[in-house]
Amino acid sequence: MLVGAFLSADKVISIFSVNRALLDEYTGWRGEDYTLDVRFFAELGSLMLAKDYCRAQQMRTLVWQDFASAFREGGVDVIVVPTTAATAKTLPDTPGESLELEYSDGYREDVMWSYCRYTVPISLSSCPSLSTPCGFAGDGLPIGMQIVAAPFDEERAFQVGHAYELATDWGARHPSKVMEAVASTAE
Repeated sequence: MLVGAFLSADKVISIFSVNRALLDEYTGWRGEDYTLDVRFFAELGSLMLAKDYCRAQQMRTLVWQDFASAFREGGVDVIVVPTTAATAKTLPDTPGESLELEYSDGYREDVMWSYCRYTVPISLSSCPSLSTPCGFAGDGLPIGMQIVAAPFDEERAFQVGHAYELATDWGARHPSKVMEAVASTAE
């Protein structure tokens, strides 16, 4: 079983730390150029202890090893997973208000974690991936799938994605909700 099926504390620490390292020089003097959630991740990264960062890197290595093993020893060419656990949601009217998703089994979670659930483990694995449209939900919003290839095998991810897009017309279709919103702003 692949380590990283869900967001763990170690993955979150790694995300915060890397975001802080990458954005540190910019958030101080260009903070207004970043959304609140990006600044939030960057600031939380500055609160991480070295021991937490080291543990997160150890976990990242395990995730990488699991993915590499699946490709190398498991005979896997690509892994196909949803891009996100849910479709886009309407922003709340009140700034700062939490946006939660409720699943059919009654489980609730913040939309941010729902949107990161399938992309973060892939990012931590250092495997190349791409996202392509693969349909629409009942509410007319788009659904994407992620095509993941072995480390350093970007070409295969692109080949599979290209073949999928040639075989389907999802990439040429437009989500009804988005088109309705565009039409209403044009009036």
